[in-house]
Amino acid sequence: MYARIPIFHPATLVKRIVLGQVDPLLIDAIKASTARIVSQKTGRNVDGEQLTVSVRERLLQGLDNPTVDFVQAVVLTAAVLGGQSKFIAYNSLTCLASSLVTRLGWHTLDLETRATSATAKAASEETASWDEWVALEIKRRTFWAVYQLDSYQSLLADRPMTIDASRIYVMVPGSDPTWDDVTVPQILHWPTRHQRSVQKSVLVRTAALSYTFVDLCSMLAIVARMNEFFWKVRVRMTVQKRGTTQATDLKYLHAPPIPELGSESETVQTLFEYPEYRELHAALTKWRGGLVLAEEMKTHECSAMTELAQFGSTENRRYAMRIRYFSLRCYSTAIMLLLLLANRPSFFDPQHQRPRSMGTLFASVAVSASEEDKVLRAMMCIAFSEMLNDGLLFYDVVDESWALCVQETYDLMDHLDRNSDIPIDRCDASIS
Repeated sequence: MYARIPIFHPATLVKRIVLGQVDPLLIDAIKASTARIVSQKTGRNVDGEQLTVSVRERLLQGLDNPTVDFVQAVVLTAAVLGGQSKFIAYNSLTCLASSLVTRLGWHTLDLETRATSATAKAASEETASWDEWVALEIKRRTFWAVYQLDSYQSLLADRPMTIDASRIYVMVPGSDPTWDDVTVPQILHWPTRHQRSVQKSVLVRTAALSYTFVDLCSMLAIVARMNEFFWKVRVRMTVQKRGTTQATDLKYLHAPPIPELGSESETVQTLFEYPEYRELHAALTKWRGGLVLAEEMKTHECSAMTELAQFGSTENRRYAMRIRYFSLRCYSTAIMLLLLLANRPSFFDPQHQRPRSMGTLFASVAVSASEEDKVLRAMMCIAFSEMLNDGLLFYDVVDESWALCVQETYDLMDHLDRNSDIPIDRCDASIS
């Protein structure tokens, strides 16, 4: 569970479980999240779907007095529902989690410390007790997990993020590897700090799992920028087409300004004409280039946990790191394809008449308006917005983007081949 969503302090969580201090709702959410793997690996029958239903029904009871355990239960349940393809419930719980962390003020956890010098900031945390610092760090991690869900789901649903990025004052999690080690009840040197420039060899040697969590946050910050860019382009093109800026006539409500973008051309043919689009493509490429290569970790001691005593060990954490870096690389392909597949005339004009073929690269593929296409479109609408559906099902993606999509696919195949020793059941639940 921790390797999937590292929002807990393992040693503290184990201690609280032993003392009976953990909310039963969170316990059941953890069970639901791990039910499939536990059932598969131990032979025990754990009904994950029934546990998820039970947690969902009980969530309403804690809304008036949300605790850290309650928010974490919401996060875990949202992730489970996404994995079960229950996307409306997934989106609803993601919005709930986003609302809760802002209501509790976790988006401004470090507002005061950011306004002070680095020396004063360090002194402020060092005067806190161990338990106080752990509690603060857990809230930071939980906030960033909610940010991940909100950013990704906003792009899929074509909606604004619930969390306002301009109001985020939260430092990324500290990354001392002993935080992840269940055998260490208290970190020897704390508070820990995330360091942007760390050699990859150090990350692998120390099995600092938290860095993979921060890497995912960074990628989803790019996803949030993608979502905002798509919105600005559509609004600008619609205004240019209709020749009016009137959005509402409600008194006292100021109409939003026309979004400003790098290209002033009124006849944009490809999104690559926008500097912002090129920057997004470059940012994703650079982010991916900074990841530790999962296949390079084969030479280091890393193995799946086969008994409880191995939990939290360096080898087990390094194995979890490899799975997460493998999954992050796969994840990047999906996000890159969403970016590239939006580069089509129909993106600017939903009524655009689709051509009879997919451009020069795929001229032999004919467009079909069959019933199967309609059914597929209806099924996908459950998971994705119409804008994303069009990118996946329309046939007018520009040739430049098609070429990049094909290259992305081949690169992903190579990545899978280089890491063919990783069991697939370890990957599909390890990208949060």
